[in-house]
Amino acid sequence: MHLDTIGMVKRMRKNSLINEDVERENKITKFDQKKEEERFLDFFRNLNVSIDFVDLEVYDDFVFWGGNVDGVIQFVYKVTPNEVTSGVEFNYLDDFVPEDEDNQEIIDLIESYYDIFYRYWRDNLIQ
Repeated sequence: MHLDTIGMVKRMRKNSLINEDVERENKITKFDQKKEEERFLDFFRNLNVSIDFVDLEVYDDFVFWGGNVDGVIQFVYKVTPNEVTSGVEFNYLDDFVPEDEDNQEIIDLIESYYDIFYRYWRDNLIQ
């Protein structure tokens, strides 16, 4: 599952026209990763879900982060200087059931947290 999420991050970079041939320094700190995970998990405190996160990637001109919820919903957050190329992307795995109300609640929470994630990284890093 983790490799699929990493592949999803790579696709989002490519779709954002980010040149991966350019050497970039990941500006993440251990605090950044832990803080994002804790804030994200706080959104899910009333649900019994399992979440595997990918590493947060923080650069001068873009931020990527995501994970896998219950092995059925993959998500990736992307923040760039351009609001049009920023967003959240979902990938639904084989066991995903669209009619399941819990899945819709999970998707809604992921989208809600993206607003916080986007504002924080846009205001504090992306110029």
